[in-house]
Amino acid sequence: MMKYLFAFGIICVVLLLYGGADVFTNQYDDSYITYRYAVNLANGDGLVFNVGERVDAASSFLYTVILAMFYKIGISPETMSIILSLTSLGIICVLII
Repeated sequence: MMKYLFAFGIICVVLLLYGGADVFTNQYDDSYITYRYAVNLANGDGLVFNVGERVDAASSFLYTVILAMFYKIGISPETMSIILSLTSLGIICVLII
């Protein structure tokens, strides 16, 4: 019985990740605000939207810093946000099982 339950859980994880890949690949305007903050931070301009203007409008500080770290090693914020979203979804699926 446990073998079937585990197989069912794996199938659910695969289906959720497949469906999540479609959902999480849509990028919205608020995302690009965070991406711009991350790029400016990674380029050494600080946590700013426009260089020289000190305005804080980033929705999530930690998420912006994480995206900036990966941008620094060559992964675009758009790509990394999808990877982070799908990884988080996978972890949640495993924890539910």
